[in-house]
Amino acid sequence: MMRLSCLSLSYSNQFRAGKMDLAGFIRTARALDLDGVDLHMQHLTSFDRIYLKQLRRICLDNGMSVPSFPVSTEFGRYPERVNAEIEKCRVGMETGLFLGAPLVRVFVGSAPPGGSVEDAFKRGADALRRCAEIGADMGMVVALQNHSGLTSTGDDMLRFHKAVNHPNFA
Repeated sequence: MMRLSCLSLSYSNQFRAGKMDLAGFIRTARALDLDGVDLHMQHLTSFDRIYLKQLRRICLDNGMSVPSFPVSTEFGRYPERVNAEIEKCRVGMETGLFLGAPLVRVFVGSAPPGGSVEDAFKRGADALRRCAEIGADMGMVVALQNHSGLTSTGDDMLRFHKAVNHPNFA
């Protein structure tokens, strides 16, 4: 069975222009006869439980599942921000679980301008492993999304998969 969903980033222009919020996005997905919505973390206006309960209810009322919870993380470019990015991922995992998502989608990012790609790769693999460990404790799978930078090719993705080497990492 194939189920189709849409990522809220697909409507970034409407979000930026103030013409759409997540409730409107969920209703739009329903009108398009989709099965699910990927609610990107950046489109949440709050992490307050009341707001998250409202989103969860809007999904339920519109027959929408939440197949994944995307979190834009950058582990490669800024070594000094890795811990903060891991914390952002942890918050994303908790939020995604609350909304019913079975996995969090993360990015590894890019090497710093003029910096070592190999150092950025190692930093990214370590951060992804740490996220996978946190997710395993919570019951949330951590999935790496290919998105340019350090994950520009299928070989890049396989290299991360092998380097992270954690059963909770996809």
